[in-house]
Amino acid sequence: GGAMRGRGWKYGSGFVDGVFPVLSPMAQDILELVQKGTDTAKVWQALDNVPPTHALWDDVLNVAVQLRLSRQWDPIISVCEWIVHRSSFRPDVVCYNLLIDAYGRTRRLGKAEAMYAALLEARCVPTEDTYALLLRAYCAAGSLHRAEGVISEMREHGIPPSATVYNAYLDGLLKARCAEKAVEVYQRMKRERCRTNTETYTLMINVYGKVRPVTSLLWRRVSSPDSD
Repeated sequence: GGAMRGRGWKYGSGFVDGVFPVLSPMAQDILELVQKGTDTAKVWQALDNVPPTHALWDDVLNVAVQLRLSRQWDPIISVCEWIVHRSSFRPDVVCYNLLIDAYGRTRRLGKAEAMYAALLEARCVPTEDTYALLLRAYCAAGSLHRAEGVISEMREHGIPPSATVYNAYLDGLLKARCAEKAVEVYQRMKRERCRTNTETYTLMINVYGKVRPVTSLLWRRVSSPDSD
């Protein structure tokens, strides 16, 4: 595949492999087309007319990542759904993760779940980012029982939830104003000896601030994040 096929996508940052996307002239054209609010059928028709090379794959993924940096979820859906449903490319986990994220952010939970199911059906291996994005989508939609199901599914597949996954869960719970549940999840994280990091520490200061302000002050003084 292209230069970015199968490479890691850093959850939470919007970068692919930690590299800011440099857009080619073709990618700039695609970006301008989707940012104009062009309807999906016309976007797909335009992409259909470009030879399906590795360069086009990279251009489309770079455009999607660029759109994510500016939180433009519908155009991401437009270009990534073209890869999944219309193009001759085989979608990879980065493409599916971008779609799960965009659908989760726009509260289209059924679509996010469908993309996860499509990812599995395509024999792609979910990354910790995939699980983190699903957790955040479920928390945003208030489906906490389904969020717990993601953690259970990871365990069933022998994948211990990492700090990336737990931090996404804590962040989702905090945004959903479920601070007590976040405390419970954090305590479980510690019991499981999951390696916490600075982000965990910052999230928990905010969580304890919502649950018990005095506890938050004491916790801030006596706790320090584990080193990465």
